[in-house]
Amino acid sequence: MYQIENHRHEGCTCDRCGRSMPVNSYEYQEHLCIDYHAGYESVFGDGNIVEGQFCQHCILACLGEWLRVREVPERAPKGAYQAHQRPPKRGISLLSKYDTDEGVG
Repeated sequence: MYQIENHRHEGCTCDRCGRSMPVNSYEYQEHLCIDYHAGYESVFGDGNIVEGQFCQHCILACLGEWLRVREVPERAPKGAYQAHQRPPKRGISLLSKYDTDEGVG
């Protein structure tokens, strides 16, 4: 007989500053999660897994000078945009036509 285990996700902690980001908070909604395999000749090492979770405050402090922040066009679909906020992809991204200025207007 199989036993079913229920795992609740409680949130996460910023790997830089240690800020707690509970699931039902705005901090959690705005956090950035990095999770990918490094490619050939990567500074992180060929094929290594690169991971990190960062609060919005640390992203602003570390990358703010180089980030491009712009308003979302009125016609863009509403909803979550970060991977941890949306359901798994099925086909073409609904946001792809809004990612460039050609999709507006």
